[in-house]
Amino acid sequence: MISLPDTLQSLIDSFKKLPGIGAKTAERLAYYIAENTNESNYNFSKNIINVKDRLSICNVCFFYIEKENICNACNSKRDESKICVVQRPKDVIAIDKTGFPGLYHVLGGVLSPLDQIGPEDLNINELFQRLNDNIREIIIATDTSLEGDATSIYLADKLERYNSKIIVSKLARGIPIGGQFDYIDEMTLAKAFTERTKI
Repeated sequence: MISLPDTLQSLIDSFKKLPGIGAKTAERLAYYIAENTNESNYNFSKNIINVKDRLSICNVCFFYIEKENICNACNSKRDESKICVVQRPKDVIAIDKTGFPGLYHVLGGVLSPLDQIGPEDLNINELFQRLNDNIREIIIATDTSLEGDATSIYLADKLERYNSKIIVSKLARGIPIGGQFDYIDEMTLAKAFTERTKI
């Protein structure tokens, strides 16, 4: 039986590790790269290396940054009275497309006892370090999964005990149970944001 060269098989195996990429898609991608040795393939590989070498996390909100210490999601032109708390950096982009004018805070995941992820494993303490007299509302925008809901309840309870004057709200339902923000259209997400409810 003929086997693929190790280099090509390694590329296929690497693609298969990516979310949403199965064996057939991994093979198609690897064959495409092998058959098209043009400038775009070199740029593609360079971009992957650049993401690992140059990309970092903001010290304040935990969104992606490249060179600066504070990202453009933390700039002073945004409404500093509201913070939207999300699971992942990509959720910031999805919610920002709705026109949300406030600040963001990326938790870096959700509470998940089965995966041994507790409050100390998330950017929760850093959220509380950001709270000041200017903050009027915290909008919790975690996925509508069991873990996302548990995280929002945990945060709401902790925020209520910390400062009962801060309004804690969550997005309205319109988002399917288990839905992730990057798969939800902008109008549905904007409506869920507008109709958010106090926790």
